[in-house]
Amino acid sequence: MHEHLWRAACCPDDTGEASAETWVVRRARTLLAGDAQRITAALKAAARTA
Repeated sequence: MHEHLWRAACCPDDTGEASAETWVVRRARTLLAGDAQRITAALKAAARTA
């Protein structure tokens, strides 16, 4: 799971590794809490605006 999140974290912006790490940690916690639909929707929205 983390590998996929890291790949996605590198795409939205180039604000640096610390920002990407924060992004990955937040999404991983959301996924582990059982809210995969929220992450899926956010990723799809980000892909549409990229």
